[in-house]
Amino acid sequence: MKTLMTAAMLAALTLTSVVRADDMGTVKPPKPIESAKPVVKKVTVEELGQMLETMGYSPRPATDKDGKVVGYWVELTRGSITIRVLLDVAPSGTVVWVAANMIQFNDKTPASVDILLGLFAEQNKLWPAYLVFYPKTKMLELAMPLYAQELTPATVRTGLESYLNNVMLVLETYKAVKAKELAPTADPLP
Repeated sequence: MKTLMTAAMLAALTLTSVVRADDMGTVKPPKPIESAKPVVKKVTVEELGQMLETMGYSPRPATDKDGKVVGYWVELTRGSITIRVLLDVAPSGTVVWVAANMIQFNDKTPASVDILLGLFAEQNKLWPAYLVFYPKTKMLELAMPLYAQELTPATVRTGLESYLNNVMLVLETYKAVKAKELAPTADPLP
């Protein structure tokens, strides 16, 4: 009886293996896993201009020396302050740069240590915007990226409002430091 049961078990296992081997021929091997490629959204200068126009900013084209449109000028106003801002698209198409000239230093208004330290003290409050100084022209610029991946009319409007807040911070800081420099100092001698 034991021999009969053993033979039956072996036959059942053999048949199961045969069926499984047959089924293996119809099973498709899994597809190779492709490396995850991030989707990178890009924006063109034309798309940026259309978006700004639709949003009511009345963009004016900014051109290079060959006359090619490279970005758009818009005016932002807060109170009595109106500032002309350039929005241009990076060559990669993944970043829109927002920039405006803030302060032109010269012999009449030099970039004193007190002014620079006052502005640098506020640098962390400006992020993601930051100050850029161009030594040849002695121009201080405020620059800020807007990433194409997140670019919608809502994010552009929010970004420009944030940028305008930063413009106001830079101007207020500059005026406060300049006022201290111009204030008469008390004579320490009696």
